[in-house]
Amino acid sequence: MEKEKLMEKRYGLPTALSMVVGIAIGSGIFFKAVKLLNLTHGSMKDALLVIGAVGVICVVFMRDIFIGLHIYINVGSNLVII
Repeated sequence: MEKEKLMEKRYGLPTALSMVVGIAIGSGIFFKAVKLLNLTHGSMKDALLVIGAVGVICVVFMRDIFIGLHIYINVGSNLVII
């Protein structure tokens, strides 16, 4: 009998989520600040609200993706429809 190759767990959910959020914030915040301030006509309050709303949307979608991956991996790599 051949042993099945199993995916090895490298990162937990909190670590992976933190990495994704950190990379997304780190790569976008410096390049988009001027463009965002131009679009909000220089209003820092409106710019921060937009950044916060986009951040919340990203976290919600990434949470759903990680939950789906967790279920997919732990059910034995069979397709699971949630």
